[in-house]
Amino acid sequence: MNHLITQEEATAKLQQACDNAGGVGAFAEQVGVTISAVSHQLHGSRPIQGKVAEHLGLRVHRETTIAYMRTEA
Repeated sequence: MNHLITQEEATAKLQQACDNAGGVGAFAEQVGVTISAVSHQLHGSRPIQGKVAEHLGLRVHRETTIAYMRTEA
């Protein structure tokens, strides 16, 4: 069964992983990504994805909603 978590929960999981590793730099090295990539994901300027998500046991689930607005014609 799939269990969706919020961005906030995923960020908390990333923060805990960084703390457990000894900091953002140590976590980034452990995962094989740049400190900048982890920092951007940790602070929300990029979604948690790629190797970071895999290391946390997550994968991105995207949903798209399309809505239309009437135009004055």
